[in-house]
Amino acid sequence: MIKENSASRILHLLKKADEHPDNVKVYKVWADVFDIDEKNQNRLNMEISRCLMLLQSEIDIIIENLNFKVEDEFGCRSLLNSISDVLAIHALMTDWKSLKIKLTREVFLSLGYCRAMLPSEEDSINIQDIEEIHRLIDSLKELLENSNLPPYTRSIIHDHIDGIIKALHEYKIKGASSLQTAMNTIVGDIISKEDVLKESKESEEVKLLGKVLKKTKQITDNAVNTEKFLSSAGKLANYGAKALEIINDVM
Repeated sequence: MIKENSASRILHLLKKADEHPDNVKVYKVWADVFDIDEKNQNRLNMEISRCLMLLQSEIDIIIENLNFKVEDEFGCRSLLNSISDVLAIHALMTDWKSLKIKLTREVFLSLGYCRAMLPSEEDSINIQDIEEIHRLIDSLKELLENSNLPPYTRSIIHDHIDGIIKALHEYKIKGASSLQTAMNTIVGDIISKEDVLKESKESEEVKLLGKVLKKTKQITDNAVNTEKFLSSAGKLANYGAKALEIINDVM
């Protein structure tokens, strides 16, 4: 596995964006970069905008962590700040060419420098594992289209699917911690709606949701640097074991 940090993730995303032709619309570039599959244009633009704001936040964190105010021999602060122009939400419907020219060689070199200077945060997740989660989610969506489950139960499952999908988008920007946050939220929701889900525990839909959550938890646990997530309440590993117990019990 490859070690990753904020700068390495941003460098990868911007290199992928830079590969797109000049005449492609900006929203299509970012939809491909973040792997967003949404047919509704308004919802697509909203999710792209959310990801771009997260990307800007990660750039701000890099600048803060490397403390360029004290020493910036290579002018990295200015180069990193210039990326904001490429992330312009108001330009989503324009041609990529107008933004692509701002991704200069110097910008990529500055990100490479930051990648080397920042500590490794986590192991990268294998693309095959991400693709497996997407396949499971696609199968679950198909099941739900003709599902006989009660509307409220279907709504719960849809909410959990949406949470995982958004976390997969965020993973490209923020790393595995985004998946972990999503799992924590979903486990909390499962606890509060345990009785409803248990009523449909033997359904194919709930069983498949369980597979999605277990796979997501597995790859997240393998990637995250657990020491970063220690809390006064105890170790994350203990919570993770409890989360898996809850998922197995309900699903």
